[in-house]
Amino acid sequence: MYSRIAETIRNGLLTPGSMIPTETELGTDMKVSRTVVREALMLLEEDGLIRAWRGVGRFVSDTLPRIGIERIQPFEDVLGSPGQQAEVKRCQPTISCATGPNASDMAASSVNPAIPKSQLAAVGVGAGF
Repeated sequence: MYSRIAETIRNGLLTPGSMIPTETELGTDMKVSRTVVREALMLLEEDGLIRAWRGVGRFVSDTLPRIGIERIQPFEDVLGSPGQQAEVKRCQPTISCATGPNASDMAASSVNPAIPKSQLAAVGVGAGF
């Protein structure tokens, strides 16, 4: 709900200063409860996209705030370099305890060989790690 209204405002379909539909109208149009509409409108007001005049209605802000969270980019885009796309994979680590002088060898032998070593991380405590 929030995203749909924010996008409508940012795309200029709701122009600065224009009155937005009532909670009831928005709820009916978007097929959501009035509570959901009210929460979205409160967030839009907190983010500076709309302003409310008690007893009159809600209006699109005359000046829109700078884009914030909408500018967040996927990890692949941020970590990649020009001409080379980074690949991000989710993995489930396996935890096992290894102690003694051969602990690092034991830990290395349990690593999945399909995962390149550049993607592995190790945490150790004590001398010789």
